[in-house]
Amino acid sequence: MARPSQKNKNTLPDVQKAIYNSAVTLFAKNGFSATSTKDIADTAKVNKAMIYYYYESKEKLFKSIINDGILLLEDAVRLERDKNTDIKSKLKLFLSRYLENFANQPELSQIIFRESMCGGEIAKDEIINHFSSSFESIAAIIEQYDELKAFDSLFLSRTIWGMASMFIASHIATGKDIEYEKLSEQITELFLHGAIKKEVI
Repeated sequence: MARPSQKNKNTLPDVQKAIYNSAVTLFAKNGFSATSTKDIADTAKVNKAMIYYYYESKEKLFKSIINDGILLLEDAVRLERDKNTDIKSKLKLFLSRYLENFANQPELSQIIFRESMCGGEIAKDEIINHFSSSFESIAAIIEQYDELKAFDSLFLSRTIWGMASMFIASHIATGKDIEYEKLSEQITELFLHGAIKKEVI
């Protein structure tokens, strides 16, 4: 029997949706290694065999969740490369989307963040490819602006991403809400003040 499509979680069968949601919660709380298929089945209130029916293995279930998280974050870097839009507006838009996506999907975001920070083996390639692609996308935006041409665009891309990620790490550790609009404004101002207003001493 063909397995249902993974493309739209809103259309999943109830059993599969319960498995997926339970796995997200447990992986976010305990990590991959400390979560068993029995834990997932018990939390979802389904027979453990249903996990293998829909996902074949715990590893494939985890990778499905990781891939969904990556798609969520990639939405933040889909910025129009319109030279008429100033760099400040584009960076604020990226940061606002990035931080909002994390804030709206805390468990999924925690899984992605843990994997990226700890170098997890299960989805290592997917995580590396995602961040490499995202850095290049932001760098391509930065390269359009003459004010920033004195700097390496990939360095600047990683810098602004890192600034945002430190606030996400704090959010995960403390549970405090992210005021993403205000934070995106502050990060952008700090970033551009350091990059554009460089003075020769």
